[in-house]
Amino acid sequence: MNNNEGVGKDFFNQDEKHVAERWRTGFAGYDIDHKNKNKKVKNRTDLKEADAWWNNLSLEEKENAFISVCKKLHQGDILNQNSYRKILKYIFEFESNMHDVGILCGYMDLHNKIFGGTELEKMSSAKKIEIIKNKVKTEIDLDSNQNISIKLLDDDNTISITINNLETTYNRNP
Repeated sequence: MNNNEGVGKDFFNQDEKHVAERWRTGFAGYDIDHKNKNKKVKNRTDLKEADAWWNNLSLEEKENAFISVCKKLHQGDILNQNSYRKILKYIFEFESNMHDVGILCGYMDLHNKIFGGTELEKMSSAKKIEIIKNKVKTEIDLDSNQNISIKLLDDDNTISITINNLETTYNRNP
């Protein structure tokens, strides 16, 4: 089946202005629905209100809020390894308006750092290093009693990869 089947032959001869206008008209209803949906939920761009709420909590209420949020972050970011949007929607059960709020209050940065750390942890236990330069591949296989340490050196331009020998029952030397 041709990908263009069902599309009129004049479709590909339209100027950009006409195509853009048709697109705007087609999605006008979506824009209205989207704007109305967000009106149902309070706009949370003023983070001072949340700080004032926190400051009025008792110590026990602060502890409960902290525990609950940490459990949810651990579930979404570590155990499920969900995307930022999925964590907001399915773990916290927020509406879409909280996407920007999560960015404003720093959660997206935390999410990305957690994801990067999880990936780094996986990389550290890999058993093969593959380096490709100018389409030439070099591979280094690690033994079962080895892992790697990866770090960015102080010049921020050099990645250092160290192969570590792990303790075994036969070898107590690190």
